[in-house]
Amino acid sequence: MIDDNWKSLVEKYGELIGRQYLDKHNVVHTFNGLLHAEDDYYYVMYNHETQKDTYCSCVGRLEDFGYKLIKNEKI
Repeated sequence: MIDDNWKSLVEKYGELIGRQYLDKHNVVHTFNGLLHAEDDYYYVMYNHETQKDTYCSCVGRLEDFGYKLIKNEKI
């Protein structure tokens, strides 16, 4: 069963999928979506420098992890 927290995350962040962010080291990341894992919900951020995904707990906001939206258009 999908709970209200998951629905809220999808409503809030669904439109940001595909958008680019800078981290605190000025590395570009693409927000690839949300992951509904067994233990938690995660933001999935693709790191363009390492070419790997980073998973951040949805307990906080993307901005709490040092990400800043840099492009308002999907890539």
